[in-house]
Amino acid sequence: KGRPLAPGGQRLMRAMKASPSTGDALRASKDAGPQRAQFDRGVILGSLYVFTLFTGFACTFPFTQARRDALGCGAKCIGSLTSVSSALRLVGAVLIGRLSDRFGRRPMLWLALLGLGAATAIAWLCDSLVGLWLSAVPSSLFNQNGIVLKALFADYASASGVSDVERASALGKLGAAFGVSFVAGPVVASVLISSYEGSLLLCGACVAASGAFLALLPTPPEPAPAS
Repeated sequence: KGRPLAPGGQRLMRAMKASPSTGDALRASKDAGPQRAQFDRGVILGSLYVFTLFTGFACTFPFTQARRDALGCGAKCIGSLTSVSSALRLVGAVLIGRLSDRFGRRPMLWLALLGLGAATAIAWLCDSLVGLWLSAVPSSLFNQNGIVLKALFADYASASGVSDVERASALGKLGAAFGVSFVAGPVVASVLISSYEGSLLLCGACVAASGAFLALLPTPPEPAPAS
């Protein structure tokens, strides 16, 4: 029988047993690889999705006021429409945020895509004040891409274990995609399009293209159950 270890040796042995082995560390790094790739891919595709979608939405901006004037939508009409749209966005932010926690992020992104597509179709088919009001409902209520994509990027970051700097960088890319889309849309429409109807067609094409990016978006990890 060997002599018992001194207290210092016993503490060293316990620390060696508790510390992960090199093999465990390599396996953990290997497991984190696909999750990190999912994070990078999700950030790129999510940013491209929102850039394409809102570029199409912004393509209608140069012709919106002329269309309102042609339909007889004056100051009171525009003020009321703006207030109602803002109220719908507020309600939609709360509603879509809760639904995304319950049913997942991607279904809510598809709902936002369909909402903008429906608004574009209504504006194309109903050339009247009624159509102007109706087209504002689905886009204002369901188009909550900002809050959903922020939550989705947070899901990717939590699963991959990236640093806070990389998490902030992902949100910065998302914000840049939003900003650049509102710059690119009016410029592209002013150069290529000469009518409101043409801008709606271009918006529809951008909606379809953004759907392709959304279809390629990685499935986010399942959120941890609430305690």
